[in-house]
Amino acid sequence: MGSWSSIYNNAMYGIKYNTSTIARLEEQQSTGSKIIRFSDDPANANRISTLLDNAKSLEEYTNNIREVEMLLNEADNAMSSMSDLVSRVSVLVTQASNGTYQVANREAMAEEIDSILEQMVGLANHKVLGKYVFGGMDSIDAPYTVEREDGKISSVSYGGSQYEQLVPVGPGVKFSGLLVGDDIFSDDNRQDPVFTGNTGASSGIGTSNVSGDLWLDVKHTGTDFDTASTGLTAGTSSTGGDTILGTHSISIDNVAKTISLDGGVAISYTGTETDLKLTNSDGDVAYVNTTAGLNTGTFNITANGELSIAGGTAAAIDFTDDHISVIDPETGKFLYVDGRNIIRTGTEAVQVPGTYDLFNTLVSARDMMANTRNLSLDEQINFLGQIGGSLEQVSKRFTQKMTVVGGRLGGLDQLGQTLDNLQFNNTSEASGLQQADVVEIAVELARAEVFYQASLQVAGKVLSMSLLDYI
Repeated sequence: MGSWSSIYNNAMYGIKYNTSTIARLEEQQSTGSKIIRFSDDPANANRISTLLDNAKSLEEYTNNIREVEMLLNEADNAMSSMSDLVSRVSVLVTQASNGTYQVANREAMAEEIDSILEQMVGLANHKVLGKYVFGGMDSIDAPYTVEREDGKISSVSYGGSQYEQLVPVGPGVKFSGLLVGDDIFSDDNRQDPVFTGNTGASSGIGTSNVSGDLWLDVKHTGTDFDTASTGLTAGTSSTGGDTILGTHSISIDNVAKTISLDGGVAISYTGTETDLKLTNSDGDVAYVNTTAGLNTGTFNITANGELSIAGGTAAAIDFTDDHISVIDPETGKFLYVDGRNIIRTGTEAVQVPGTYDLFNTLVSARDMMANTRNLSLDEQINFLGQIGGSLEQVSKRFTQKMTVVGGRLGGLDQLGQTLDNLQFNNTSEASGLQQADVVEIAVELARAEVFYQASLQVAGKVLSMSLLDYI
């Protein structure tokens, strides 16, 4: 009985096995897939799953690359347009600084620069897919805001992020298509402020945080003529008219009836003057009143003053202080001034090398071209030349950043091609493991059907036997 049972079980197993094999092969033939269920081939099924996961990850990287490339291309196009505009301003400033142009010509140039400035701010606030390309991580809000006076831009400030929004574009590789405008359009190599006037003011001890070009107003507030010693009092024009600051000397000859300032030309007096003008050899002025009766001798007098920027809060001049802080009311930033050598009133053009930005340099160029401070022609031409140097400085950094963007685009293109190849290899290998070989399946199916028929024949023979077959 044991032998009979074994024959029967083997026959039934053969039928079931071959039936299952035929069903599997027919399913593979109809679907074209060699692995339909994980149990069909666990090892290759796991390999296929890994390959497809890799391909999906690579596809996500590729999509990120496309978006970053699009943003960088938009930024590159905007920067290219801005570069052309800056080149035009450089030409205008160079032309105007040679002194051959008339006032009307420079005023027309100022209007053109103003139009260019408006275009520049618009390009700096360029938006793609709802994102500002020069705002860094803060891509929702416009990175650049402007202040206006009489409808014209008076200052431009950056309010975007100081950090780029990095996006994964490959395993362990991140790129950003949203750039930090402050890093592109501004220089970042702060140096000591340079004072280009003749008041005697200079850069104070400490690090100022003002930037670009600004004007420091050095004003007279009153002169102490040491009346007890000299007999002089302030003339009626002294407060607003004296141009001396700090310690100066007055020489009085009561016999010759003359007075001189700092050893300059001696001026005759009668003792009845209420507003006598004295001028020293440098052209500095002091107005005196001689009616109180004068004393012979040479005496020191002190002229007091104050410093301010753009009409902001004035800082009294301490002629012994090398660290006077003057606040710029437009930015809230401060300038340290050395007051020890200040000798006269005036307006100091202050430049802070290494802190320029394109936009406010254009503001300076426009205003200087229009001569909004009513400077002499020589002063205007001189300052236009200085602004041209500032524009060249910040343009150089801008050009370097354009090169960086171009390099990023080139690197992304190569990375994209590499990822495309990797993705193709992964999907191709997975497809090779997954797809069924039609010819191979046909051969195996034919073989399985032969075995199946043989199993049926064996089973039929076994099941038809009886005890009589053994008698």
